Amino acid sequence: MKFPSFLLMVVAAALPVVVSGEEPAQPPKIPRISADPSAEAVLKLPRKVQPEALHEQLAGLKDGTMDERIGKLKAKVVGDLVFMQGGPFMMGDFGPLWSPGGTNYTIEKDNKPAHKVMLTSFSISRYKTTYAEYDVYLDATNQPHEERKVLPYRNAFVPAGMTWFQAKNYCQWLGKQAGVPFDLPTEAQWEYAARSRGQFFVFGTDNGNLDFGRNIDAYEELKLIRPLSDNADTRGNHRQVWNYPVGMFPPSPMGLYDLNTDGWEWTGDWYAEDYYKQSPEVDPLGPSAGVWKVARSTEIGEGPSGMVNMMRYPKDPNARLEFPSGRPRLMFDPVAYGVRCAVNLDHPVAKQN
Repeated sequence: MKFPSFLLMVVAAALPVVVSGEEPAQPPKIPRISADPSAEAVLKLPRKVQPEALHEQLAGLKDGTMDERIGKLKAKVVGDLVFMQGGPFMMGDFGPLWSPGGTNYTIEKDNKPAHKVMLTSFSISRYKTTYAEYDVYLDATNQPHEERKVLPYRNAFVPAGMTWFQAKNYCQWLGKQAGVPFDLPTEAQWEYAARSRGQFFVFGTDNGNLDFGRNIDAYEELKLIRPLSDNADTRGNHRQVWNYPVGMFPPSPMGLYDLNTDGWEWTGDWYAEDYYKQSPEVDPLGPSAGVWKVARSTEIGEGPSGMVNMMRYPKDPNARLEFPSGRPRLMFDPVAYGVRCAVNLDHPVAKQN
């Protein structure tokens, strides 16, 4: 587990004054990072399971006619939306404004300087999109469920892996079905939501701290919570998949789940390292063009430094790497990149039956 130097230093100084289990009245200036429990200690933790109602709702998406499945999907995704009242916030590494001594929370250059952004109200999903949901879209649009080698890594209840273009198409298809403007969230919208409407939360957990095994996955816990694949591999075996089911750990103060783990999330923005130096203040959309798209959140197994809400990840929207010979090689990890769709309406979206 990789611990960033700033956190190792400041957490050690803060531990005597932080009582374990207490939720701070405001975002912690020095986030607490607990020790990652041992395999023996993990066995004594409460076993994590996906909430029964969520599990049943996802399981039911495979049943019925195509119209019935689409209807159930619409009701679920609209019901899962969390309204974010818009307003101003300081986007980027806000350490100089919040941390003791004005220390940056990250060493990266691309999330600096912290700069004022004014966002119009919007809504965003409380969960990452799962394969159960994504498969309704694939079936409705007569698309295959990925190539054979990906099938052993699929489980209906875990985040669905997709390229940026697949994620964009899925969210916009949802919009057409539901009659509301679903799309990828902008990078600013994602960070504003992850920080519970732009508050100074370094981590998107229930209390702004990392309590491994309670509000974030512990390394030794993964083997217990990763499910088996829905599909067998070429030898007839069902493998343990890489991701785990959504919604098993406590949500953020605004009710969003799995913000800092269980897979990267695509945003709509092109990436530029220096964009924060020239970003417009009102509803920024990112550069007009680029090579990489911005992903947020992070994959399973990343250390605390990668879980920080302000981290930006430039990723190839096609997930291809060009070799010197010019021959493209598919580099897409089918489980690493997912999506949490947003709705660009300045008022809450009415639930659908």
